[in-house]
Amino acid sequence: MLRVGGWLGAVALPAWLVTWVKGLPASPWLLAFVVIILLLLIGNAAVQLDTQIEAYEKRPKPTLVLDRPFVDQRDLYNALGIVEARPYFAHVLVRNDPELRKAEAAANHVIARISFFGAGDCDPLFTIDGRWGDTEQPATRSPFAPISDLRRMDFPPNGETHELNVAIKYREDEECYAFNNESCRIPGWRNRDWELQGQEFRVRVTLQGEGMDKDEVRWFVLRNMGKGSGIELVYLASQGEELASDSY
Repeated sequence: MLRVGGWLGAVALPAWLVTWVKGLPASPWLLAFVVIILLLLIGNAAVQLDTQIEAYEKRPKPTLVLDRPFVDQRDLYNALGIVEARPYFAHVLVRNDPELRKAEAAANHVIARISFFGAGDCDPLFTIDGRWGDTEQPATRSPFAPISDLRRMDFPPNGETHELNVAIKYREDEECYAFNNESCRIPGWRNRDWELQGQEFRVRVTLQGEGMDKDEVRWFVLRNMGKGSGIELVYLASQGEELASDSY
């Protein structure tokens, strides 16, 4: 019906304009008919736009969830395959848990930006590219080989978790360090540019990727337990509510 109205409008409107231009009296019935057709066309466009917006909002889309953070100890081996240290590592688990588990709900090439803030600071001390723990170790590559591909992770809509590394601390150290792929190319994995001196730091994790409508942002608190101890990572639902934590 609306498409027929569109064709009739396309014929009737020029006919009425030609009549008007020649100075002939324009039929009020023709004018009314043209107005009705125009209103039908406008209504049709509004309905189509509404339908497209509703379809876009209901489409399958990724839902990235930052699960409970945790801390563990892992062995570091020297060139002879001998364990030379067991530092503490702080991590966050990330999964894609969409309402509709369809292929369109995948989040691809997701990168993490991790910002560290001192207590009470509004500006970050520094921001690093996050490392996904289940990617290749940068140390297995040439020192001159690029590692930008290791910063990206694909998240199919199946709820599978991927580990995001955050920080490292040695028991014998007073300080701890932010940790990512660049750290793995430094002896001992202590990057002095990312040294964290103090007891408590706020950590902001920002996830960005293909298929995501907006960035996913979550806040954490990293606590340094001091020399002879490890670190603690606390998940904040908001800037004032502690949800879950793990520490060593």
